[in-house]
Amino acid sequence: MEGFTTFPNATEYFLLRRDSRVYSLSFTYRFGKQYKTVKRSRGSAGDEIDRVGNG
Repeated sequence: MEGFTTFPNATEYFLLRRDSRVYSLSFTYRFGKQYKTVKRSRGSAGDEIDRVGNG
């Protein structure tokens, strides 16, 4: 943005340029008990692979 202002006792010229660089910082912390992760079941496809084996 650019501008020129004139008053009875003053004159002003300005030029405004915005900076496009942006920095971001984030932090996550869990309060309280730690939750145990639940092991997921592989489902019926995993059971079939166990029955057949590798060959």
